[in-house]
Amino acid sequence: MGVAEDFFNLKKQWVSMSLVTRVIFSISFALSFLSIASLADSVYKFKGFILETVNFWREITRPILEFILQLDLPIETWQFDYWVLVSITFLPYTVVRWRSLTLADKLISSFFCMAYFIFPFLLSEKTLLLSVVFGVYLIYLVCFFGPWRTPASLLIGFRMLSPPVLVAILAAISEGIARPIV
Repeated sequence: MGVAEDFFNLKKQWVSMSLVTRVIFSISFALSFLSIASLADSVYKFKGFILETVNFWREITRPILEFILQLDLPIETWQFDYWVLVSITFLPYTVVRWRSLTLADKLISSFFCMAYFIFPFLLSEKTLLLSVVFGVYLIYLVCFFGPWRTPASLLIGFRMLSPPVLVAILAAISEGIARPIV
């Protein structure tokens, strides 16, 4: 029961407590709501951090995208972002799995890899995003949880997590450097 049990025990003993003890419990109860109220500030800061990460990502990929657009290829920004993110996220998994596959499995895997590069032209942006998120979470589930977890799968999972985390860290560093000294 935990919290509920503590609450009922406190309720039973409330009448037998001294005035000082009641005041201390009341103050601690009120202070616990202050920590919940500060949660909004933390969420707001995190939202700003995510926005800075996305802006930093746009700055990194802008020259590559501009080069592709100069070649008159019909590509949108979200399609380019999809290709880059899928490549850097799934590459560690694909490289490790590739070594253990038979020739027939390599051909099938090659087909699926090519499909990932064709998907942006066949699916809508929202459908594509949902399929990628589902695929990434499925692979994270396989790598980090369940009876099939091995040291090799943990390494693959951490390698898949490292590119997005690295971009977020670089964005935080860039934002910190860009801020004026007060």
